Amino acid sequence: MGFSVSTRQPSYVYQCPSGYIFRLRIPADLRPLVGKCEFRYSLRAGALRMAKLRARAIAAYIQQLFIKVRSSMTDFTPEHISQLVKEYIREVLGNSSIAGNDKACDDVPAAVTPGSMIINGKTVLESSRMQGGGNGKVTLPPERIAQLIQKYLLDTLGNDEKCRAIGGTVTTGTVSLGELSFLEASNMGAVEAQSLLKSVNRWLQLADHSLMHSVTKKILVGEGVSVDPKSEAYQTLSRELLKAFQCVLKVRILRSTGDYSVPDNELVPRLKQQPRATVVSPVVTIEDTPIVRFSEVQKRYIAESEQGGNWRSKTKAEYIAIFDLFVRIMGDLDVRVIDRKMMSEFKDILTRLPPNLNKNPAFKDKSIDEILASKPKTTLAPRSVNKHLTRMGSLFNYAVNNGYMQVNPATDMHIKIKIRADQDREAFTAEDLQSLFSSKDYTEGSHKYPSRFWTPLIALYAGCRLEEICQLHLEDIRQEGEVWVFDINAKEGRQLKNIASARLVPIHPFLIELGLLKYVDTVKATGVDRLFPELSNRQHGKYGHMVSRWFATFRKKCGISDGKTFHSFRHNFTTHLKHKQVDPIMLQELDGHAVAGETMGRYGKRYTPEILLREAIEKIDYGIQLALRGWLHSESLSYR
Repeated sequence: MGFSVSTRQPSYVYQCPSGYIFRLRIPADLRPLVGKCEFRYSLRAGALRMAKLRARAIAAYIQQLFIKVRSSMTDFTPEHISQLVKEYIREVLGNSSIAGNDKACDDVPAAVTPGSMIINGKTVLESSRMQGGGNGKVTLPPERIAQLIQKYLLDTLGNDEKCRAIGGTVTTGTVSLGELSFLEASNMGAVEAQSLLKSVNRWLQLADHSLMHSVTKKILVGEGVSVDPKSEAYQTLSRELLKAFQCVLKVRILRSTGDYSVPDNELVPRLKQQPRATVVSPVVTIEDTPIVRFSEVQKRYIAESEQGGNWRSKTKAEYIAIFDLFVRIMGDLDVRVIDRKMMSEFKDILTRLPPNLNKNPAFKDKSIDEILASKPKTTLAPRSVNKHLTRMGSLFNYAVNNGYMQVNPATDMHIKIKIRADQDREAFTAEDLQSLFSSKDYTEGSHKYPSRFWTPLIALYAGCRLEEICQLHLEDIRQEGEVWVFDINAKEGRQLKNIASARLVPIHPFLIELGLLKYVDTVKATGVDRLFPELSNRQHGKYGHMVSRWFATFRKKCGISDGKTFHSFRHNFTTHLKHKQVDPIMLQELDGHAVAGETMGRYGKRYTPEILLREAIEKIDYGIQLALRGWLHSESLSYR
């Protein structure tokens, strides 16, 4: 049989007798290298909506791969390219296997398997591999399960009506009902509901209830109950919820067509049932095991993180400060009794505490209650509160994974901040840059120290972080091939923010014209090792504190408003190259960020400095007039 193509389907999605397939023709110039004329794989999707989502993701990845292949053809072979594509497709399909012969898909079943279906852009089946363990055994009486199911039905059907009244679908973001999933609120159409109902019927037949595990967990957390995901009670509740969701889908099918002739309680007989009015509390049996204090789990978590080389000294100190604050506020509790209500109370207290609590002499020797009673004028910013909750959550994840707790009580506790990621920190405007680099200090070369002249320029034209610049050694300014680079590394006396931060950044020709390499030679002649010997190493191996404090004053002196910091140069660098349409993967490498995607990050080699210089760095032109005097005052180098 041939393939039929529907005009409704987007590019790359085709339909064969066994289901939808992905098909993308390879550009003529790349066919000899790729070794074929097209990519063709089963999308393992029974629904067109799911096929579209998968095809778009795969096509976007392959187009990015083509860009990288063209820029460095010698680094790729047909086998390597095929491996990269297959690895990515496995990720998109939820690690399901790809057909052995990628030129034929008729033998690949198109039925949707649990774990692979996507509705409204979200995976229907979440992973059923949930951590067991813990010291508590919990059973739920049938009466309580009946109450929970009836409440789920009433809540979900009510939420569905709210969605229909407002219009749109919750999971697409057009309606907000507490960010509920489609399992709890949706105005999905009849076709989508019917397709999902078929899958639910099959999953009930296969005794696969993992679709509802996220709802099961949410309900039990709300009840303040911890249940072993492998227990009979957990599985029973999940199955009953799946049966209830089956009923919800039947109601959705009718309501989506405008049919309200039959009331909900007629369509769902369980709504007529009257479970016992008395609330039956879960029967909890705690085995006679030693108490595990928060401080004990903290020590083990920190030790494991250090063994894995995951933390710098500053990071460790920040984590410890947050953990110590939790103990100071809530006490050194048995981790098994820490629940969401307790974490909610902790969050509330955080929002009323002042920043830099341990450094402010006004709060020295005061208890938390006394500090709260004083009603500090300045309190922790929402981002700082969220940072505390994130780090608490990381410890609780460790506790769950190692059997000390059953659930993470800090999950989804963050304060919602309505701001885009690209608006998080301001970049300098063209007027700001003109003010900075047209100042007397720059035009007359009157900076007190070389670091004050060079660090802003390096940040602007190389995008490096403040600490990466301030810790540079002379040997880190070197040639790679014929290109001069900043070698950002973690050799002795240097630190990196993370593993991806290690990189080679080509030096912009403008910095060389200003005399950077001559300055390097001048410093070498003094017999020191570091590029800016006047900067001292203070707490946690940091060199940038002097520059940071100076720049804050210098910025204000130039008339630049608050909200912009030294880090804003990095935002200028990234935004500028983005507007120059530089390859996103290339930009991630220059910024020292991990390349998104398992396959490209693991198998794709980094761009060479020659390519980065030609395709990115040399494109930088901020359109400002700079009349700077290079820093060649050797007498200033005597400062240590």
